[in-house]
Amino acid sequence: MKKGELLNAKELYELVLKDYPKNNRARIGLSRILAIKKDDLDTLIPETILIDIETTYTKQQYDAVVSKIENLIDAYPKNSIPWELYGAASAQIDNLENAVFAFKNAISIEPKSPEKHYNLGTALKQAGNLEAAIDAFMTAIKLKPDHLLALNNLGNVFKERRMLDEAIEVYQKAICVNPNYAYAFNNLGIVLVEKQKFEEAIISYQKAVKINVDYAEAYYNLAYALHKIGRLSESIDASKKALLIAPNFPEALINMGNALQDQGNLVDAIASWKKALLFDPNSAYAYFNIANARHEEQRFSEAIRSYKKAASLKPDFAEAYYNLGRTYAQQDMYGDALNAFNDAISIKPDYVEAYVNAGNMLRELNRLDEAIQYYKMSQKLNPNYVSAYLNEGIALQLIGKIDAAICRYSTALARKPDFAEAHYQYGVAKGIQGQYTDAVSFLNEAIFLDPNYLEARKKLGDAFLALNNPDDAILSYKLVLETEPYDTKTLNNLGAALMDLGRFNEAFEAFMRTLSIMPNCTFALNNLGKIHWLKQDFTRAFELMEWRWHADGQSIGEKLKSVHSTWRGEEGAEVFVWKEQGIGDEIMFGSMLSEINKKSKKLIVECDRRLISLYERSFPENIRFIADRNSLSDSEYDSQIAIGSLPKHFRHEREDFKNMSPGWLKADSDQTLVLREKLQAQTKDKIIGISWFTKSAGELSHKRNIPLEVLAKYLKRVPGKYVNLQYGDTAEEILEVNHRVNFELNTVDEIDLFNDIDGLAALISACDIVISIDNLTVHLAGALGVDTRVLLPEVPEERWGVTGSDTYWYDQLTLHRKDNKNGWEQQLECLTQDLLNQGNYAS
Repeated sequence: MKKGELLNAKELYELVLKDYPKNNRARIGLSRILAIKKDDLDTLIPETILIDIETTYTKQQYDAVVSKIENLIDAYPKNSIPWELYGAASAQIDNLENAVFAFKNAISIEPKSPEKHYNLGTALKQAGNLEAAIDAFMTAIKLKPDHLLALNNLGNVFKERRMLDEAIEVYQKAICVNPNYAYAFNNLGIVLVEKQKFEEAIISYQKAVKINVDYAEAYYNLAYALHKIGRLSESIDASKKALLIAPNFPEALINMGNALQDQGNLVDAIASWKKALLFDPNSAYAYFNIANARHEEQRFSEAIRSYKKAASLKPDFAEAYYNLGRTYAQQDMYGDALNAFNDAISIKPDYVEAYVNAGNMLRELNRLDEAIQYYKMSQKLNPNYVSAYLNEGIALQLIGKIDAAICRYSTALARKPDFAEAHYQYGVAKGIQGQYTDAVSFLNEAIFLDPNYLEARKKLGDAFLALNNPDDAILSYKLVLETEPYDTKTLNNLGAALMDLGRFNEAFEAFMRTLSIMPNCTFALNNLGKIHWLKQDFTRAFELMEWRWHADGQSIGEKLKSVHSTWRGEEGAEVFVWKEQGIGDEIMFGSMLSEINKKSKKLIVECDRRLISLYERSFPENIRFIADRNSLSDSEYDSQIAIGSLPKHFRHEREDFKNMSPGWLKADSDQTLVLREKLQAQTKDKIIGISWFTKSAGELSHKRNIPLEVLAKYLKRVPGKYVNLQYGDTAEEILEVNHRVNFELNTVDEIDLFNDIDGLAALISACDIVISIDNLTVHLAGALGVDTRVLLPEVPEERWGVTGSDTYWYDQLTLHRKDNKNGWEQQLECLTQDLLNQGNYAS
């Protein structure tokens, strides 16, 4: 320049700007050359002045440069160089308003100079006025279509404004102008990554580093893109190349750590992030990634410290607060987790995932109404975010709004039909509604979508059990146990299903496996007691069944809350025996009341109100019977025991049952005589009482029931006066069966079979024979000593044992056991033949 070799100087400046487009000295020098016109040589600023300004500029004394140039502007009004210098110096001291003003003045002198429009665009971009910057760069390109720097910077502005397609087009034009322009290839790659076009971005980055082998930033970007598509080894290699060029490149170290983490190499990943902190101790991202690794290692305390450090270094780091919340949640610190998620939301108000997780924490804190509001907010922010609908459904389910919950699951599935968890929750909800067939359908779909969905398999097993399909339930439970062999709940459910099928030895093994894992598992201990009872190992059975009060799902009534200790068999105590389970069980266990009375100084017995008159007639007068334990004060007794616990003290061997098995209840003899005379008034046939269903709350109680029509088809062959012993509203059913089967079943209207148990006892005593399924009638008839034929399902309750036609509880009961799954016909045929056989027909 000083020698006047302007063309050579121009080429040199352009070469500098090709690789260093932000070099202000080169830009100013090039602008000066381009500004000179042959006929304007007389307007040139003296070289000594320019040298002085350049020296001052080189010393970064930009305020001084501005002062010097202010004097030149007035002296050389037609020369654009002072304005150019003024704009460049102003930009250096961040006085962008003056810079823009200066460059505009330079353009007013030389409006067709592409460089001056380019410089104006650069200043406008720095000032954040992107719209005006675009206009300036586009004007420069219009004046000079191959203006490489203007094309590249225009692309950068488009990229900043998220005008990604426009940015790609401009970068491609820059590459056409100069196919060796590495910066354009790098910037093009960045935009392609933004558009999730990682393969194309990788190709662009690879071209950038091929052109410029020392381009550390391009290697870093290449590593990032390779990482995003799982090419982890290549990503790590690219990061290493970036670090060879720029060893103090913390972002490259962070990127390499991320890829190492995904490879499962947490040790080297953490080492890489820690090395990044040596070069940049305030790198929030390095702390963030270390925290993520510690979370993955379940070193939650360290993870929490690192997340907090990341958030302190970058207070607007919403993701750090979000992951901090996840870590707190992992440790069941729901309140702290909620606060962290709310911090993330305050930074990023549209953070949908944070709203859902905050809702989950509120749900865990049982603040369900608030949780639902969070889920609704996330749905408003993103109507297609299916987890929001799923979790709202779970919250609604918890407050008992099952239909509303199902509606939310349906919405989730409408948006994402392959959402396994939504199918699972839908199935759970259907199970709660008792619609087990639908539950099975949805749970099977969840498993189809995710074959490893163990919770769905567990619930599927439960649904099969509810549908009386224990075989499929067992298959489901066994598949779960292949993966989780120590899941005690599933082992217990497997045992229960095996018991339903009468596979008691296998059930025994399942419960023993449970106890080897959890020695005090109440469910297993109680069920082992039932199996021992089936095998008539009474001592072990009744000892184990004391665990029933701690086991889930037992329909045994409410345990007494008393200040007094449990009676342990001592003599001379004042004992309160309180009721549990159903009225049939009260009668059965009532066989021991006389025995405990003999050992007690005083005996008070709680029983169903309907039993009191019958019990007062049947048992010693000194026993006091009450219907409500709340009417009894603690001072009236000194020990207490549940009636179902009496066998533990009085029934150790089969012989122990013999004294009471002939019967222990006494019906009203006068009422019995009146009823018998009434029933035999027109016939001398045997009086046969029948009962055919139960409303017991037991899970398998329905399996005991026999349709009256089926029972009538067989019994009509046996001569007799048939009497209804079935409580409930049976009039319509009896009338229909009488008509369809020609089977006459007589009802004694004056006796309320449900409320008047004493009257029912008299009616049963008036019968020659009682035929019944396993219900109250059986126990009442057995305790009265009436000849009774009991129709038992294939797998009866433990009190009846597994084989035999007699029972140690009652001498007068004959058991007819169902031996297949195909209905009651074979059992009823056997019963009919027995009744017709004169030797077995009661007299």
